[in-house]
Amino acid sequence: MNRESRESIWSVPARWQTIYFTLFNACFIAGTVLTISQECCLEHSPDGVVKSLLDIIQGGATAAIFSAATALVVTEGWTMLSTMLSTMLTRKTEEYLAKRYEQGRAEALVEVEAWNRRRLAAEAQGEPFDEPLPATTKQPST
Repeated sequence: MNRESRESIWSVPARWQTIYFTLFNACFIAGTVLTISQECCLEHSPDGVVKSLLDIIQGGATAAIFSAATALVVTEGWTMLSTMLSTMLTRKTEEYLAKRYEQGRAEALVEVEAWNRRRLAAEAQGEPFDEPLPATTKQPST
């Protein structure tokens, strides 16, 4: 099975299932234990046992919903955060490289224009001009 495969949009990717279900069970058990301990400490009327059981079931359902939401946010949150950071870093890198490219083009244009002025001045004075084009002599900087 592919580690990213899902059966539905609501299912957990295979690579996160162990973490998800561990987290879910820990939250659910903690919520249920807190509900039971709260119900045991409260004094109820003669029909208290039935009411306590209903309150425990209701607390367990609430704990299950909270547990599922918490586990989903933790497991999917890492994936969403890493995707968001990766996208942001890629965009920033592309912007930086585009800026540096344009900067390099502008610098090269200035150098070529200066070289051309020297070439035209030498030609106007009838002097030989054997200086190579700047782009062919300059080594790229790292």
